[in-house]
Amino acid sequence: MKKIIIFTATIFTFCSASYTTAFSQKWKPGFTIGGNLLYAKPSGKFANAYNFGGGGEVFGGMGLGKTYLIATAGAAAFKPDGDQGTLTYLPLKIGVKHYLLLNKIFVNGDIGTASVKARGLQSKRFTRGIGAGVRFLGLEAGLYYDGWKNENTSGYSNSLNAKVGWSFKL
Repeated sequence: MKKIIIFTATIFTFCSASYTTAFSQKWKPGFTIGGNLLYAKPSGKFANAYNFGGGGEVFGGMGLGKTYLIATAGAAAFKPDGDQGTLTYLPLKIGVKHYLLLNKIFVNGDIGTASVKARGLQSKRFTRGIGAGVRFLGLEAGLYYDGWKNENTSGYSNSLNAKVGWSFKL
């Protein structure tokens, strides 16, 4: 009977220690900061008026384990196809970024508001996006589908963005 109690206590202690170690590593709190340069290719009806865009963004966030709550501020300018003038897009977003496969691959999605300026007109618009990428040694590269709600017509103005930048996890 004494051997069974010692054996059970040993197994219980081992399992508890393993679970505690795995749980603390999986749910370790952390912070992240970074920035990206981006190239944007307009899509849909938006591509009829603008050829391409370029810009940048900075982000920061905090999280548990592999999932982070991220705030992003950015700026992009789109070159017109005709004479309608350059369109400036200034988004402020909040979203989630989740790392997969040894923290090397990530997926993210966010929503927010953006200031859109074109030909002297300026308005605030709802914006959203979703993307995926790869992180290696602090460098990030990814593809991101971004868009904002149109004001005078139905639908969204969308672009497919290629992003390259850096990311630090603390």
